[in-house]
Amino acid sequence: MSFVQGGEIMYKKMYLLLFNAITTALRESDINQLKEILKVAQIEAENIYINGEIIEK
Repeated sequence: MSFVQGGEIMYKKMYLLLFNAITTALRESDINQLKEILKVAQIEAENIYINGEIIEK
């Protein structure tokens, strides 16, 4: 796998992580839970970016 492909995979994972978190958060009626969902997703995306991780869940 080249760096370009790895980067594309990393950005796709971050995009999907954040998109899914936003979708989940929009269904949440409790504002504190909504904030927590988005905060956790932001931290996970930042960790993927900073560490250049490609994580399978």
